[in-house]
Amino acid sequence: LVANRLTHGKNVLGIAPTYGVLSSVLIKGTLDMLRAYRWQYKYNKSEKLLVLHKKDGTELSRAYFRSAENPELIRGITDIDVLVMDEAAVCDPLTYDIALACLRGSKVRDPQSFLITTPKGRANWTAEIYLSPDTLAIHSTIAENTTIDTKAFMEMLLKRYGEHFARQEIYAEILDSTEDGLFKTKHIDALRKEDTTWNIYRDWE
Repeated sequence: LVANRLTHGKNVLGIAPTYGVLSSVLIKGTLDMLRAYRWQYKYNKSEKLLVLHKKDGTELSRAYFRSAENPELIRGITDIDVLVMDEAAVCDPLTYDIALACLRGSKVRDPQSFLITTPKGRANWTAEIYLSPDTLAIHSTIAENTTIDTKAFMEMLLKRYGEHFARQEIYAEILDSTEDGLFKTKHIDALRKEDTTWNIYRDWE
């Protein structure tokens, strides 16, 4: 996705939850794709900046890569056409809010944001965006992965995972709650209303 938008002349901000995921997944995948199609580029590892060039050597587009571990380093980046956030559900929503402010500039037209993630329950901030009527939602499961032996892989995972975890991790379902979560959606919603404390505690008894 990052490589595709770059080759169309769009400036991209790519974000991942950690520096490890950023380097081993988002950056590596982008560079591998550009190499495969023989695009000219320069990548500054220390600045996490990728500049794509036209055949004449002039700049076509650029991508800034940042980790959600330090969202303050995202501030100040401008002229971004496309935001790509990988594993968004495990990132702090503040990171997304800061990153959205980068989608501006005199030449920016029709900015886009892409949140790519495994669901983490309806209480997660990404669920609200995914379920919004203004969002173009694309749902995919492990069974649709063309790079692995999906049948054998899914059989192995199903033996290992419990039903709840399998529905989330294999079938990408947005569940009412997650196994590692304390509260269900109905409890979180109740906390936002007035005079519901007694009902919440009574429900848990």
